[in-house]
Amino acid sequence: MIIVTVIIDGGGIIKSVRVAGHALGLQKGGNIVCAAATVLVRTAARMLEAEDGVLVTGGPGARGEFALDIKSVNHDKTDFVKTTGNYLLQGIRDLMSEFPEDCSLKVEQRR
Repeated sequence: MIIVTVIIDGGGIIKSVRVAGHALGLQKGGNIVCAAATVLVRTAARMLEAEDGVLVTGGPGARGEFALDIKSVNHDKTDFVKTTGNYLLQGIRDLMSEFPEDCSLKVEQRR
């Protein structure tokens, strides 16, 4: 199972994303759930790291792992970061809804 853990601050901005695990079924490199989760998370990460005024660390780790930390966000980039986070969360929720045995989302609110 792919487990996506997201921490959101009191202002609604994603502070960290952790992905761990693999979806079951199909051969290595041929699983639609793994591919979808990878594209969602990596695209969001690349959008955030490419944006001036947003400081991001992390990236892929061992096979089946990904870590993303948003260290700082300039005030004028808050809406962009929220929108990117909402895109990511909605995509993972949709994936989890369609493939509940292969994908799980945990969201933690922190102040």
